Amino acid sequence: IIIIYICNIRKTHVDKVPKSCYRQQTLVNAERFTSDELTEIETRILKSSYESEKRERFVYESIVEKASNISSSLLLLANALSRIDVLQSLAYVADIYNYNKPTFVEKNSVTIIKGRHPVVEKQLGLGSFVANDLTLEDHGKRFCLITGPNMAGKSTYLRQCALIILLSQIGSFVPAEEASLSLVDKLFCRVGASDNIAKGESTFMVEMQEAAHILRTASQNSFVIMDEIGRGTSTQDGMSLAHAFMKHLVKLNAKTLFATHYHELTLLDVSNVKLLTLAVEEKGKDIIFVRKVVDGIANSSYGLHVAKLAGVPNPILKDADKFQRRHFGEYTINNSEMDLFSMAQLEELENNENINDYSEDYSSIIDEITKYDLSTSTPIQAMLFLQKIQEQIEVKAESESLDKR
Repeated sequence: IIIIYICNIRKTHVDKVPKSCYRQQTLVNAERFTSDELTEIETRILKSSYESEKRERFVYESIVEKASNISSSLLLLANALSRIDVLQSLAYVADIYNYNKPTFVEKNSVTIIKGRHPVVEKQLGLGSFVANDLTLEDHGKRFCLITGPNMAGKSTYLRQCALIILLSQIGSFVPAEEASLSLVDKLFCRVGASDNIAKGESTFMVEMQEAAHILRTASQNSFVIMDEIGRGTSTQDGMSLAHAFMKHLVKLNAKTLFATHYHELTLLDVSNVKLLTLAVEEKGKDIIFVRKVVDGIANSSYGLHVAKLAGVPNPILKDADKFQRRHFGEYTINNSEMDLFSMAQLEELENNENINDYSEDYSSIIDEITKYDLSTSTPIQAMLFLQKIQEQIEVKAESESLDKR
């Protein structure tokens, strides 16, 4: 960088410039001048800058040379300080958030009493997080199939169990009232959804690559968490893959937490599988996520209810519910109760109607279906009857739509 000191004089005042100054540059509206005195100042400043840089370089090189002579000692010191920093941090967190010392056992098992997610707990505040247990015995069911509504806490439960195992094996206290576990040879986590655009790999491709690595390398001493495997493709393909992965891990006898929305998996052979779900309390038309892991199967994913909480407009929710009932039926898995977020409730939200009004409007169609004798009908006749009923319902719906207008 070259620094030049000059005086910028407007052309209206050029005649006032002393004769000791001489012109350096001419501009449109000004003239630039310098002098012997300015040139001398410029020289002194540049020389001082050079000497300063030279001295700084000398000091830096001296420090580097001295540090090089004791580099091995400095590295040992840095390593010791880093270990002290980590251990002090773990001890501080354990004290503040009431962590407890885990116990290691020889049998291949995991028992966690009132475990918590360390990160989520910190965000919620001490005492707000709902603790949950996990028990995987050496000779018992070691594969947990976890179903439950959206937002109920399945992913949090999977992650907290994995984090407790990880923290215990690095020598830390753990966020649990009690933890008794064996050493794991590998900890596998197939969670989240991400793609690799640079390599042209879709979300599903990345998911399958990670799953393939788990299936190839996991052992009975491994701990595996899989969160909604197969969701990146069609329902049929995803469910088939999820079932195959589940079957392999059960046979492998790896300690596994397997969260899914494919509730149909719970209807298959689950003799060697522990069925868990996240408890939900129903209060009128609303549901409350209590975040508690219990034995059992989820009746519904309550996806439409979550969409409602997210602010999806009621007409769109109504259309989604109508499509769901038409193509997938209106009952939950065990067919014991209607889906919480039913068409009738959506009608009530939008039109102040209830399920009784809905039934009366379609009573003639319901009577016709009830009186139809399937035992004396051929498949073709039954199909034609079904088509006729669908047309009647569509006409009825269009008529109601016109009446509202």
